[in-house]
Amino acid sequence: MVALVCFFIRQKFLAGLRKIPCTTPEVYRGELFRTDAKCEDGRIVLGGWTLSGAGGPMQASWFSFVGQHSSGTSGVPSSVEGFQDWV
Repeated sequence: MVALVCFFIRQKFLAGLRKIPCTTPEVYRGELFRTDAKCEDGRIVLGGWTLSGAGGPMQASWFSFVGQHSSGTSGVPSSVEGFQDWV
C-alpha cells in the first residue's frame, strides 16, 4: 500500500502538480514598523513604532513589552537573540 501511495505521489510530481501555488503570493509592502531592544539583568525590553501614515516617530503609534524573569537573573538570556527561547 505504501509503495502504491508513493507511486501515485511521484506521478503527480512528474506531471507538475507541485507547481500549483498553495497560497497567494506575498506582496511587499515596504517597511511597516521599526523596533529596538535592550537586555539587562533579569529583564528584557522590546519597543517600536509603526511607519504607516504621515509624520515621524513623534506622531506614530508605539508599543513596548517588558519581560522580567520571576526568579531573578537565572535563566534570562544575555542577548536579544536568546529572547525567543525565553518567552
